[in-house]
Amino acid sequence: MSRPTAALAVGAGVAVTVLAASLAASRTGSPVAATGGGQPASGSAWLFLVLLGTAFGGYAAALWLLRRSAARAAAVAAVALVVLVFAVDAVAISSDPWGDLLGPLTLVMR
Repeated sequence: MSRPTAALAVGAGVAVTVLAASLAASRTGSPVAATGGGQPASGSAWLFLVLLGTAFGGYAAALWLLRRSAARAAAVAAVALVVLVFAVDAVAISSDPWGDLLGPLTLVMR
């Protein structure tokens, strides 16, 4: 498998992992998503954090594979757009978008 093809495959894996993290964060009772009044729910966010770390690792691997390669810009942009859509889908359909955006920060800042 060529480096550009491997990078696109890793990018697709990042998209799937970001979708899984987004779904884990948006489930009912998730400690990552803010509840009424912007207060985070109690519980463990390990699943979300593992998925987020895995997605970042895949992102770094894809960047490493893309260095000095002749990947098609359109294909790379398409994968990046899918990752972006998967990352913001929970915020876009949320009834509390500010809470969803700031919820992970409040969890980390405690």
